[in-house]
Amino acid sequence: MGATMEEPLTTGISHVAIGVTDMEASLRFYRDVLGMTLTVDRTEANGGERPKNRRACYLRWDDRPGATYVVLDQRIEPAPQGQAAELFDVGVHHLSFRTPDLPALVEAVKTAGFDVWFSGSIHDGPANAEPAEGHEVMTAMVLDPDRNVIQFDQWLTA
Repeated sequence: MGATMEEPLTTGISHVAIGVTDMEASLRFYRDVLGMTLTVDRTEANGGERPKNRRACYLRWDDRPGATYVVLDQRIEPAPQGQAAELFDVGVHHLSFRTPDLPALVEAVKTAGFDVWFSGSIHDGPANAEPAEGHEVMTAMVLDPDRNVIQFDQWLTA
């Protein structure tokens, strides 16, 4: 049965997987600074034509069934390769998370020694894909340990 306008085939994001080169540094950022909860930390072996062994750390904001989560993947063998995408390059070039307190989050990122790209920019609703004018969002962008661009948005008006 196909989807109609009333019945989309997707309903949200299940998870985001981020390849990392240093799991401990990434855990300091995502768990310790951003406050996500580490729910699974395991080594996984994947066979097939391109076998890879990895350490996978699963982090969540809450434990509701079906809640969105982040997976940090560090390849064990072969060693991790590549680099983070530049902003606006082809592919996924940044992630964005909501925060109730952007200034506190930015300060925590700085205190932990991670790079803040810019902070405190305020946009209206249409700039953030919201349909109504007058919906303000304050934004900051930071770099995680592998220089992935991570955006944070604080909704200032309902």
